[in-house]
Amino acid sequence: MWNKRILIYFILIIGILISLFHVSEWLWPELWGSRSLGNNLYLINWEKGAKIVVYCKNPRGNTCYSGSYVVPAGPVSATKEDVREAVTSEHYIIILSYLIEQDKYKYYVISKEYGELNNPPLEIREKYLYPFEDYSHFSNKCDSLGIHKIIPLSWQM
Repeated sequence: MWNKRILIYFILIIGILISLFHVSEWLWPELWGSRSLGNNLYLINWEKGAKIVVYCKNPRGNTCYSGSYVVPAGPVSATKEDVREAVTSEHYIIILSYLIEQDKYKYYVISKEYGELNNPPLEIREKYLYPFEDYSHFSNKCDSLGIHKIIPLSWQM
């Protein structure tokens, strides 16, 4: 009698834990190191605590575990560049990254105005991503796009 009850409770607890795991991918993707930036672009935690922006073709719920590099441009760059923060609006994403070897910051603006793409990561980097190593050029681009208000004050270095 007791063995049967214990087995039923055990199965019930395992079922609840599995359900919580799947629900957390939808409701709390940050628990899994993933944050949606819109249009299948995600900011994810990567190796050694670094963050990268990837194009994720098949997220699980609202969680992306891996994808194709967008910022930085590839795996070698990921050890040299760390995305510190990303802010999103309806049409744009702005990104602050840190160039480790050069000890300086780099800024990006990504337009989310793309539709179906044949090679999304490459086409996003070539046509929709604007990199800046100078804050004033980055700020001017944001002004021209009307998104200067979403730049965090902490980025003004």
